[in-house]
Amino acid sequence: MEITANFGNTKPIDIQIVREVIYSRIIELWRNCVREFVKVAVESLQADIDTGMSMASMLPLATNVKLQSLIEANIHGRGIHKKAYHAGGQYAGSGDKSAEHGAELGQKAYDIEFGTPTSGKLLFRFKIVVLQYFLHEQGLAKRNSHNWQSLTKGATAFVNYWETQQDKYLTPELLETILNGELPPVQVRTYLNEY
Repeated sequence: MEITANFGNTKPIDIQIVREVIYSRIIELWRNCVREFVKVAVESLQADIDTGMSMASMLPLATNVKLQSLIEANIHGRGIHKKAYHAGGQYAGSGDKSAEHGAELGQKAYDIEFGTPTSGKLLFRFKIVVLQYFLHEQGLAKRNSHNWQSLTKGATAFVNYWETQQDKYLTPELLETILNGELPPVQVRTYLNEY
């Protein structure tokens, strides 16, 4: 007499493919966490817009995570005026206070790193690069007595999304499919150019 039970996969599992599938889902989760950061931070920035320079400093980041239309729809103000300064207080040198100049400065405002399937290092960093953004963020601007706290609110939204949405990206069904030697179907998303 012989009694047997077969559990899981009868096919060999390619560990590299498993890593790549899981890695791609983690990257998608991380990118969507950054999107949540941008959405919530933008809500805070709408409180007191002068030229749109502070809001526009988030445009390069928003473009990276396919949210540039959100920023573009919320940039408004009184137009170009005054000299522009970096958050450190130095004259920015290349232009007046304007949305265009804010977008230019914003190219150096963030870092996003996704690592590799084997390194597992993820990084998101955003720093304020426009002086008036810094002043409003800290409640030091003459025209407002409150602070925006956009970075704190954005970071809270980021972490909340990470903690509450992980199960939707790494589902038991996905892991079971991988362990059964089958790969989930590839999904291709095409984003329309939002410029």
